[in-house]
Amino acid sequence: MPPPCSPPRTRSTGGWPDERSAYACRSTDVYDWADVGHPDQFRIFTGPTRTIPGAAYLSGHPATVTLFGTQLHDGTVEDRCIRVGGVHEDDELDSETARRLGQALLDAADDLDRLQP
Repeated sequence: MPPPCSPPRTRSTGGWPDERSAYACRSTDVYDWADVGHPDQFRIFTGPTRTIPGAAYLSGHPATVTLFGTQLHDGTVEDRCIRVGGVHEDDELDSETARRLGQALLDAADDLDRLQP
């Protein structure tokens, strides 16, 4: 059972002042509204970011699995996806790291399924 939804952090620089739209459940960060005043205004949100011990960017930052999406002003979650960062096709993962990556992807897929299309 997933934890209850709580309000995300906002990454605001002003944006749309009227928060008539509920935050997308499982979002952890919500950004300003784009195309304000147009019928297709939207905002980007991210969901939980899972780090993958044993896999990293060349810079040394840990590899991540993150939920991304866009939400329309009426609250509809339009686009949503899972992004994997820091794992390259040429990386050699040991079995433990591969299992961690696999579990992070499964958990993110569950979060993605909980969002309303």
